[in-house]
Amino acid sequence: MARVTCYNYRKKGHYARDCPKPTQVPSSSFPIDQLCELLVCSHAFVANSFTNWIVDLGANKHVVRDRVGFVNFHPCPVGLQTVTLGNGTAEDVLGVGMNRLKLRGGNSLLLHDALYAPRVRCSLVSYVSLMKLGFQFVSRIDSLDILYGGNLFGHASLIDDFLVLDLDEHYYSNKMSSVFVSSVD
Repeated sequence: MARVTCYNYRKKGHYARDCPKPTQVPSSSFPIDQLCELLVCSHAFVANSFTNWIVDLGANKHVVRDRVGFVNFHPCPVGLQTVTLGNGTAEDVLGVGMNRLKLRGGNSLLLHDALYAPRVRCSLVSYVSLMKLGFQFVSRIDSLDILYGGNLFGHASLIDDFLVLDLDEHYYSNKMSSVFVSSVD
């Protein structure tokens, strides 16, 4: 025991779990203002998730992070199916169904075989899946127009390096408030 060093207080003769002194925070090589900035940044990353729908050129399936908008839904047992994300992680798919998106301008986009994976950070609309259904796209420097039959069907804006689908915000704000109210009752 004479050679054992306490990691809490750096004194010899006992382990940190047996230390009589209060636990100390290890000192950092960062100045305190940089350490605080780092912690705030880390907290914002964990707390922030995208509530918008992202048009994803790399996704081969539509991926949905919440149940709002499903017209029909078939649950999947945990572990039966996963979706692999761009960072290499896999998330469980808890259901499959058709999801309806209300776009700004009045059109509705029906996403067939949408995968419900609640642990993903944002919902994804598969560019490739829409293209296979006959949708066409016009890229601009800061946006994407979605055309069907030569007519403008929807629009996505470039926000923080993501193509965010323009949804009918009024429809979704009412839908989300009714979900919240029903969950409180």
